[in-house]
Amino acid sequence: YRSSVRRALEIEFDRVADPQIFAVFEIHTGGATPGEEMRVVLTEGTTNVLWPLGAGHCRWSFELRDGDAFAEPRGKRRLAVQVGGGAYPQLTPGDLQELIEDRAPWFQASVEEVDWSVAVRFEHRVAESFGEGRVWLAGDAAHLGGPVGVRSMNAGVEEVHDLADRIAAVAEGEAGQEALEEYGRNRREAWQGLAAPDGGLRVTARTSDRVREHLEALVPCIPATGRHYELLAAQLGLEVQG
Repeated sequence: YRSSVRRALEIEFDRVADPQIFAVFEIHTGGATPGEEMRVVLTEGTTNVLWPLGAGHCRWSFELRDGDAFAEPRGKRRLAVQVGGGAYPQLTPGDLQELIEDRAPWFQASVEEVDWSVAVRFEHRVAESFGEGRVWLAGDAAHLGGPVGVRSMNAGVEEVHDLADRIAAVAEGEAGQEALEEYGRNRREAWQGLAAPDGGLRVTARTSDRVREHLEALVPCIPATGRHYELLAAQLGLEVQG
């Protein structure tokens, strides 16, 4: 996301939505965690997620609201975690317990140990261009999103695969520069749709009232792009706008 290539090309990295701050805790419960699938909890305008990690470990990510006492500016906490060039506030077991009681009272597993915890800011950005000439962007260099659907990373894998095929075709004389330019257009258009509040989706007669109520929160949780995005959205009774 700090792409030197993007900066060298002087490509703007536009903010498409307000940033989010998540309180992240990786914990050891000393026993089995509920189920083997991630759980997304939508409550009081926040998106929260439980990630089972196996062997009695799991990770909680709680979205913090403006009024939450945990969402302090970076550097205010006495303890901080250093990630790259940034320092992030380290949260306490008391913060975790308070968030569980408030957001997920059904979580009854006992917390034996907090392996690590941190408050992290997630930006929502899309590059105004995915590249030019012989230089192209993919993954976090071209877009950023929230952590729940891990969409920026998932999309990045797909983009690199697509881009590598196109570069190989150009190198072997089977395609021209237009193949790379098409990549840039397609990916930029796709991310403009994904970045919209409705994710480029529309409700149908099959859309439940609950999905309608939480549409804007659910859309960023869909962990895919392209055809896979359409298929997963269909499970929620949604379809891609034509």
